[in-house]
Amino acid sequence: MKKKVIFFILFFLVLIVLRLFFIEVYTINQSSMKNTYEDGDRVLILKNLYTLKQNDIVIFRRNKENLIKRCIGLPGDSIKIINGKIYLNNKFVSPPASAILKYSLGIDIFTKADIYYNFGKNWTPYNMGTYKIPQKGMKIKLTPEVVSLYQNLINSEVNNNLNVTKNKNWKNNKYYTFQNDYYFLIGDNRAGSIDSRTFGPINILDLKGKVIISL
Repeated sequence: MKKKVIFFILFFLVLIVLRLFFIEVYTINQSSMKNTYEDGDRVLILKNLYTLKQNDIVIFRRNKENLIKRCIGLPGDSIKIINGKIYLNNKFVSPPASAILKYSLGIDIFTKADIYYNFGKNWTPYNMGTYKIPQKGMKIKLTPEVVSLYQNLINSEVNNNLNVTKNKNWKNNKYYTFQNDYYFLIGDNRAGSIDSRTFGPINILDLKGKVIISL
């Protein structure tokens, strides 16, 4: 009897440790991954000890909300979008079979969003010039053109709202070195997903976990 009690206590302790540090159940409550996951679907995520690869599906935190997207670009990759087609390191990236590619909602859903990320003057979620995804240790020269692409990320790392084009200290430094890795995440429902095409790449510190199985 005593052995059974000890066994059950250890069993529940293991479950608690797994729940706190390694696994978590997430319920889908958005349409950005429509066709791949439907509203109300549940997935199990691994929170630690994982390596993120292209096409992995991840949960991350943004503006106090948990979001689910597919990892398209890794730290150090160069991404470009031409007429909705994604190129990674100059190679075409085939969309998943479940992806919704028809942009029936129009550009307004992106440009009018309050989280719109200004990558470049003439860039849109359907057409973007070459963008290098930051990785830890990557150094950039703070020219006006480069700053327009990375200022939001720099501000988030230094925990300040600096205008790097006007601040004398930034002008004197001339270079900035990224402190963290970033990932370019896009929803499979590309017609109606607000993702890295609008709010930019996601800091590794904001990742909550990688989807490992559907429940």
